[in-house]
Amino acid sequence: MNRLETALGAINSEAKDDSLILFVGAGVSINSGYPSWNSLIENFREKSSENSVKKTNQQVAQEYYDNFGKNLYYKKLQEIFGAVKPEYNPILDQIVKIRPKHIITTNYDKLLENSLQNEISQYSIIKDNKDLPYSRDDHNIIKMHGDLDSKNIVLTESDYKDYANNFGGVIDKIRSLLVNHTVLFIGYSLQDDTFNNILDHVNDLFSADAKRAYLYLPEKLSSKTIQLYEKRNIFCFTNIEQNESDNDPGQLLTNLLKKIQIHPSFRLGDNMVPQDNKSLWENISFLNHFSFIESHIVARYAKLAPNAYLFWPDTARWVDQDSKTFEVTNLKDSYGTQITDFITKKTFLNTFLDFKRPENVSDIIANQNTELNEPFNLYLEDKFAQAKILFREIANEAYLARNYVTYLIAEFNVAHLKLNDLFSSEIDLSPSISNKSLEEVLKELIQQSKSKEDQLLGIYFRDQINNFKFIFEKLFKIFTLSNKIKSEWSIIKKGGASYNSNLSMLEFEFNSFIQFIYLNKISILHYSEFQSVVNKYFETLLIALSSWKVSFNNQEKMSNGSSKLEKLSLVHIDHIIPYLDYENIRATMENFNLESISVEKDALKTIVDGIIDFPNVYEKKSTLNYKLQPYINFLELTLFDNIETLFILLKRYPVLSTNAEYHGKLLNLVINNKNDINKQNLIICKEYLVHYLNICFKNPDIAEFHSLLVGYLIPIIERMKEIEPDFILEFDQLVLLLNRITMSSEPDWHLFHQTDDFIAGLYTFLNENIQNKILDILKMYEKVDLSKLNYDLLVQFITQNIYSFSSLKPEILKYFSSVLNQDNKGMKYYPDPKRKVTGEAYSLLKSKYVSKDDLINNNCYYLMEGYYSDIDWLLFNNHEDETIYNLIKSSSFEEAKKTFAKTDEQKQLFDDWAIKQVNASKVKFS
Repeated sequence: MNRLETALGAINSEAKDDSLILFVGAGVSINSGYPSWNSLIENFREKSSENSVKKTNQQVAQEYYDNFGKNLYYKKLQEIFGAVKPEYNPILDQIVKIRPKHIITTNYDKLLENSLQNEISQYSIIKDNKDLPYSRDDHNIIKMHGDLDSKNIVLTESDYKDYANNFGGVIDKIRSLLVNHTVLFIGYSLQDDTFNNILDHVNDLFSADAKRAYLYLPEKLSSKTIQLYEKRNIFCFTNIEQNESDNDPGQLLTNLLKKIQIHPSFRLGDNMVPQDNKSLWENISFLNHFSFIESHIVARYAKLAPNAYLFWPDTARWVDQDSKTFEVTNLKDSYGTQITDFITKKTFLNTFLDFKRPENVSDIIANQNTELNEPFNLYLEDKFAQAKILFREIANEAYLARNYVTYLIAEFNVAHLKLNDLFSSEIDLSPSISNKSLEEVLKELIQQSKSKEDQLLGIYFRDQINNFKFIFEKLFKIFTLSNKIKSEWSIIKKGGASYNSNLSMLEFEFNSFIQFIYLNKISILHYSEFQSVVNKYFETLLIALSSWKVSFNNQEKMSNGSSKLEKLSLVHIDHIIPYLDYENIRATMENFNLESISVEKDALKTIVDGIIDFPNVYEKKSTLNYKLQPYINFLELTLFDNIETLFILLKRYPVLSTNAEYHGKLLNLVINNKNDINKQNLIICKEYLVHYLNICFKNPDIAEFHSLLVGYLIPIIERMKEIEPDFILEFDQLVLLLNRITMSSEPDWHLFHQTDDFIAGLYTFLNENIQNKILDILKMYEKVDLSKLNYDLLVQFITQNIYSFSSLKPEILKYFSSVLNQDNKGMKYYPDPKRKVTGEAYSLLKSKYVSKDDLINNNCYYLMEGYYSDIDWLLFNNHEDETIYNLIKSSSFEEAKKTFAKTDEQKQLFDDWAIKQVNASKVKFS
C-alpha cells in the first residue's frame, strides 16, 4: 500500500466517524484567484526599503505597517483582496460534500464562510476570542489568523510575537480540538516561505498524545521531506505521479478531496437550488414535525440562495422577477399547499416567496406539542423529578411509534433536567427503550436512515438543539442589536436623530425564540445560556425606555430615534420575569438614568393576576416563596401602585424567616401609595395586618427575622388611623404570646427578646388592656438578673417613651462603656457592636434620658466619634468634606444641607463642597 492509500484509508475512517478537521491554507484561496502569501507580500515590498529582499514576509509586512500606520495598512490589504473577483472553485464544492467536523484556516478571506453558509449544518465562525462564547457546537470555522474585515489579521512580525496574547482563547479552542480529532492540512506548499512558520506555529498546539496529522502536498516528495515531517508526527503524502511534472495544484487537490468520504448528510443534488415546490418541500418538510420554527431556519434549509433570501425576519422572497422559478401559491400543486400551510401555522413568516400570510389566520399557539404538554407544565412548576419520569415515558412511546421529533425533544429534556435534591438518584426513571444515548440515536438517524426527512431531522436537531447552537446564535443576534440600540441612545442623548428597525427586529427575534422553546416544550429555561439571552434582551428594552425619556426631555433639540419605548407591553415581559438578573437590571437602570420601569397597566394586571393564583399551583411554602420573589423584584422596579392588589399579594405571600426582605419590598410599595388607602379598601388592610402579625407573634423565630419590618408597618397603620381614628390593633396571638411569657414560674424572656421590636413599635396602636399587660411585663423585666438583660430591648422601650427602666440607667451606661472601651485586638465584627452602641447612646442622649456629662463620666462620649456622619457633624463639629459626602449619601444634597447646615458658615461649607465636586466632574447637579 503506497502513502496515498495509507493516508486516504486513515482520513476516510476519521471522516466517517465525524472526527476530521480540515486545516485550510492559501492554496485553496489561490484557486479562486486570491494571492498567495508571497504575492501578497510583494505588494508591500514595492514600498519597502532597498534591502527588503533579504527580509522575511513578516518583516516586510511589519515595515509597511510601521511606516504607514494601521489604517493605510488595512486599506492596502482591502484594495488587494477587493480587486479579486472570485472564480468558481471546485475545491470548495468538495469541502462542502465532506463536511468536516471543524475547519481551521490561516486565510483571511470569506470563501469558506460563503461556501458553507447555505448548507444545512451551518458552521460557527470564530475570528477572535470574542466569538468563542457563541460557538458552542460541533462545527466551527476557526480563522486562527484573524479576518480581514475584522482588521485583526496575523501577518506582521509583531502579530506573530503577540499571537498568544491576542488569540489566547482561540489557541485553547484549537488545542482542545486537536486532542480528539485528526487533522488534514490542505492548500499548503513547500515552496511557500510562510508555510513552515505556520507549521511551527501550529505544531506547538499539538499535545504529546494528539492523533497523527496528515499533510497533503501537491508536489513530489523526497525521503528527506517525509522523514522531516514524520518527526513531528505528521504523515506527508501526495497524489502526483512521479513521472509527471505539469499537474495543476488546484486540480490535484480537487481530485484528492473527491476520494475522501462524503459525509452521510450530503446527497447528490443537496447543494442545488430547488426548482419546484416538490424539491423545496423535500428540503423543509422535516421542519413541519415541529410545533414552531424560526424564520431564519426555514430560509436556511429551503436552500433558495442565491435566487431568494430572508430580507427581513418575517420576509423571505425572490431577489427579483427573473429569479422566480416557481410559485408556492399554485393551487393545483399539492406541495405548494403543504408549504403555505406550514408557513402559516408553524412560522412567523408573513411573506414566503410569492405567498403572503392571510390576516385572519388562527393563533400559532394552537400548534404546540400537546404530547409534551403535561411534563413541560410540571417542569414549569419546578417538579423536575415528575417531569423527568413522564418525559422518559413519552420518549419511549414516541421511539416505538417512530415519532422522532417528540422522542428527541423528550429525551433531550430528560438529559437536561438535572435534579439537585437529596433524593434525585432515587426517582423511578424507566430505562430508554432504545438502549442508546440521544447522541447515538441521532448518529443512526443521520448515517443509517433511508429517509432523507429523518436524516435532515437528525442533522438539524444535533447541530441546532442538542448543541445549544440555537441559543448561541440568538444570543449573538441579540447582542448585535443591543449594541446598535445602545449607540442610538447615545445619538439621541446628544440631540441627534436615528431611524432604523433595530427595536422591531429585536422584538421579533426574541419573541420567535420564546415561541420556539415554549411551543416545542424544550426544557432549558433553567440554563444560564437561556437566561443570558433573556437578560441581554431585557437590558436592551431598558435602553429603549431610556431613549424615550431622553428624546422627550430633548424635544427642543429635535432629537429622536426609532429604538424607543414609552412602556413595556405584555409581549415584552411575558415568560421572562422569573429569569431576570435584578442586580444587573438595577445597574442598567442607573447607567441609563431610569428611575423605574414603565409597564402598560393591562400587562401588569395580567402578570399580577397570574401570580396571585400561585398559591393554588405551588403547595409548598418554600416553593411558593422562591417562585414569587422575582415577581416582587419586578413589581418593585415598576413602582407598582395598586394598593388593594398589594395587600392581597402580601396576604398570600408566605411569611418565612428567610423572606423578610421581600415582604419589605411589597410593604415599601404600599408606603409609597399609602394615601390610596381609603374607607373602601380599609378592610383589606386590616385583614392583612391581623394575618401577618398573628403569624409573627405565633412564631417568634420568624418575628425575630422580620423585626425590621415594624418600621414599614407604622406609617401604614398611621394612615389607617387617619381614616378611622378609633382603629386599634387586636390579634389573638399577641395575647397568647404575652401569656406564654408570664404564665410559667420562670418567665420566658427569650420569647420577649424575639418579639420586642414588634411589641415596642406597635405599642401605641394596641388597646389599653394589652398595653397594661406589656407594662407589667416590663416592670418584671426591670428586676431580672443583670446577666439576662437585653440592652437593645431596654433602649427600644426607653426611646419610644413606653417604659423608663430608671433603676437600670447606671447599668446601661456601664454597658455602653464596656463595649466602647473594649479592645478588639484588630478583629472586625459584623454588625460592629461599637457602632450599634454609639447609635443607641445617641438616641438616649436625644431623648434626654442621659446627658452629655453622663456619657463623659462613663468614658463613652469621645469614643462615639467616627461611626456615624450625622453624630460626627452634630456632636463633634466634624465638618470635613468626607463627612458632608457621607451625609448626602443617604438622602440628597438639598435635604442634607437643610437638616445639618444651621448656620451661614455651615451652609457655605456645603456649597464649597458641591463646587469642588462639579469641578472634579464627580457630580452633576440638575
